[in-house]
Amino acid sequence: MAAPFKSELEKQLSGAYDKNPQRKRALRVGVEGKLGQPPAAFLNKHSPTAASHREAWKDIKSAANAAGVQLTSADRLDAEMLARVMVRCRRPEPQSSDFSTYDKLSTKLRLGNAGRSLKAVVEKAAEKPENDEWSNLTMPPARPATHLQ
Repeated sequence: MAAPFKSELEKQLSGAYDKNPQRKRALRVGVEGKLGQPPAAFLNKHSPTAASHREAWKDIKSAANAAGVQLTSADRLDAEMLARVMVRCRRPEPQSSDFSTYDKLSTKLRLGNAGRSLKAVVEKAAEKPENDEWSNLTMPPARPATHLQ
């Protein structure tokens, strides 16, 4: 199984680039912008579901603010899909697949319980002291295995 994906920020905070700084990649374009206004489909006055989609969009933004998560323009598509799934979950008799999709998207946006725990791991990595005397220690050289010959 492949290793789980780590963002550039997580790699930087964990010290992955201390030994090999040439591995650091440039940040992707569009990551710095804010989430912004709801999509145009949510602003359509003639759509019967646009009002509920706008309400779900506002709920996502307020939940992100309450959790301390800053959603960026890179999260825009996931936030739109989450708003659509939230509307389906709020209808009478939602399907179980809607709740599964809701859980996956909210975790991806760091809004669910699992997503918040991932954020806590990144914050703990950031708290690593710079002048820690134990981090400068190295492993002793390995002794040759003479008993195996």
